Amino acid sequence: LNRAMSHFVLEEYIPFNPCSEIKNLPIADVEQGYTPTVDEIYRLLDEAHHRNFVDDVAHQTYVGDERDLKTWMWHHLLLRLCAETGIRISEALGLEWSKVRGDAIIISQACVNARVGKVKTKDSNRTVPIGQTLSALFKEYRFIAGTHQKFIFLNSEGNYFRPTCVQRQVLTPAIRRAGITEFGWHGLRRAYITHLYDNNVQERHIQ
Repeated sequence: LNRAMSHFVLEEYIPFNPCSEIKNLPIADVEQGYTPTVDEIYRLLDEAHHRNFVDDVAHQTYVGDERDLKTWMWHHLLLRLCAETGIRISEALGLEWSKVRGDAIIISQACVNARVGKVKTKDSNRTVPIGQTLSALFKEYRFIAGTHQKFIFLNSEGNYFRPTCVQRQVLTPAIRRAGITEFGWHGLRRAYITHLYDNNVQERHIQ
């Protein structure tokens, strides 16, 4: 407001700046949250692995977990995808099966507020390599989920997820079962970036 009024004075729209005493708002440090260690990520993925699925109603009732194998699998796939590639959760939720190409995935869109649209920046359009384990997990999940749906991660009603929903349903329960410090989806992205720096990957490539 102060700068705007100064401009109006220069253009002679007003005789003086009525906001000259108004100071700029202080810039607050953004709370980044906790960044998990490599060991904690291993524990998280191990806890969320679909091999832990138990097809026993009595046991499920006892432990309070009634997820089926398909649900276990997409939970593990989503966690592993974000942890091993560093992609944003919005990019993962906007990923289509047609963008999974063997040993790589193509990031060209994102799902924000349950709507699929453009990625965050022009540089966010990219091809991301994935390892053999993650590639095999995609194939295994597609065999279970079928080939009828266009997007990989949809809710039980066939609609898009919101990041807060998958945090509540997938990430937070897995963190608590693993017994590690809580963090958000962006924590996996920061951990991946830290891993790249530790392995002497050039900053330009990371960006």
